Amino acid sequence: MNIAAIVAGGSGVRMGGGRPKQFLPLAERPIFIRTTERFVRHPLIDGVVIGMHPEWLQYGRELVAQYFPEAPVYLTAGGASRQETLAALVKSAKEQFHLKKEDVLVTHDAVRPFVTASMITKNIQAATEYGAAGTFIAATDTIVRSLTGSEVSEMPERAQMFQAQTPQSFRLYDYECVVSELSKEELSGVTDACGLFFLRNRTVHMVPGDSTNFKITRPFDYRMAQLLAGENTD
Repeated sequence: MNIAAIVAGGSGVRMGGGRPKQFLPLAERPIFIRTTERFVRHPLIDGVVIGMHPEWLQYGRELVAQYFPEAPVYLTAGGASRQETLAALVKSAKEQFHLKKEDVLVTHDAVRPFVTASMITKNIQAATEYGAAGTFIAATDTIVRSLTGSEVSEMPERAQMFQAQTPQSFRLYDYECVVSELSKEELSGVTDACGLFFLRNRTVHMVPGDSTNFKITRPFDYRMAQLLAGENTD
């Protein structure tokens, strides 16, 4: 069984409109609904769980009931951090779908609405074979490391640099094994699913992403998403 676990826990309203960015309209549907559609329609996905900020949970459920009245899509309250939300999503998936240790969770940002079916398929295949997988694109700009924020400390070779996207996927058993080995401090310092596996020297297979699979975080991103969705932004 393959379950999509969508992270939609943000509560900020920096993008405007008085609501978190995952609820902003994109081609007449909320962004997180467009993202969820990609997984509901995928032939290898058996169900979806969505982690959402408690204050917006009821509104999210109303939208899911409106757009997916018959699909196996469930919402749960997210946590204070991404790792807490991820843990809540895993718990919800286990409860709703009675998962087995070999089953795969495909985690994804709610505000990456242009994920492709190919990315989802390759994530499932890679996680099934290797235990964990992530989506990456090659860095097109030179990446530097700075210890001070004002001076360059290191300039790695660009050909070896990649930018992480989502989906990030894993077998349930492998995730639970890794989490059980990590301290609270280690868990709090990791910002995504792949980082958990990397901390324990587990193989994270790389799946090719795409520049269109960007995360909507700024007004510029939102405008680009509107253009990609074919909207009139005048």
